Amino acid sequence: MSEIRNAAELISNSVHAIALTGAGISTDSGIPDFRSPDGLFAKYGYDITDIEAFRKSPYDFFKLASRLISKLENTKPNAGHKALAELEKMGKLEAVITQNIDNLHQKAGNKRVLELHGTYLSASCMNCRRKYSFEDVKELMKGFLPLCQSCFGIVKPDVIFFGETLPPHVFEEAELLAGSSDLIIVAGSSLEVFPASEIPSMTKRNDGKIILVNATPTVLDGEADIVCRGNTSEVLKRIVTLARKR
Repeated sequence: MSEIRNAAELISNSVHAIALTGAGISTDSGIPDFRSPDGLFAKYGYDITDIEAFRKSPYDFFKLASRLISKLENTKPNAGHKALAELEKMGKLEAVITQNIDNLHQKAGNKRVLELHGTYLSASCMNCRRKYSFEDVKELMKGFLPLCQSCFGIVKPDVIFFGETLPPHVFEEAELLAGSSDLIIVAGSSLEVFPASEIPSMTKRNDGKIILVNATPTVLDGEADIVCRGNTSEVLKRIVTLARKR
């Protein structure tokens, strides 16, 4: 409980706070993470999110995507997403930098969300780069593979696979935010994926503070100012409730 009180105090005293979120904030919404025993890697293997494997056999990915797409559409934000949206409404959170593609921060009400790993809500032809909306892709996926209507290339969701580079403009904005913030709340991220894992240290180098909220230990535990271990969404809810009272 003392860590939660201390975290609420840091948030109350901050002027330029941001958040970095990972898969752990969305598990309470029913979206599996990657690395847990019940995660996507354990069930489908690492190849499911590897760009070279996608190029070799896109059908394997779309077979899984067709099952997940309705789940993503109907998933609702949980207490953790709502807590960060509340912080923004309170004027205590400038932006959310997320490794997630699920759009749940936006559904919860956050206005400034930097999606490091892209989004499932749009897609692009891998050949001619024609852009497609989410509704377009759903229609195209009714066939064997979603093929471009211009050149018949594979239409890939605008999600960053392993082996692809992050959108430069998004990461540059994240770097600027991290370097100028006095506090970063890291929630539900294992911090094992580069370069997102470097973002909290950018804030630390600017003499900022780190609040780490995660169910399991991370490589950043020793660097963080406050470590709150537990269910990510519930811990965030308790922290923000106390911050609001202050």
